[in-house]
Amino acid sequence: LYRAYVSFEKKHGDREGIEDVILTKQRAEYDKRVKDDPRDYDGWFEYAKLEEEHGDAAAVRDVYERAISNLPPSEEKKHWRRYIYLWIYYALFEELGAADLDRAAEVY
Repeated sequence: LYRAYVSFEKKHGDREGIEDVILTKQRAEYDKRVKDDPRDYDGWFEYAKLEEEHGDAAAVRDVYERAISNLPPSEEKKHWRRYIYLWIYYALFEELGAADLDRAAEVY
């Protein structure tokens, strides 16, 4: 059914409709990817970037909040490096992207 809808949109839809279909599919793929492996921090980065480019601030915050709730599996530095970057990118989004300094301070 979904493929039929996508095909229909490609044939008869406007550019915005087609982009919306593609964006919905990408979101579903990232959502599945991070649900299958919640510690796939690269997947979380890509998902957050997608939302930053196409979503609203609430969607971006939701992705970052879900991402940082998944602590690394051990105390080793290699496991924590990407996780710490998630926090930094989240804080930078709040400070520069959303211009919410109070929220950025909370994240820092």
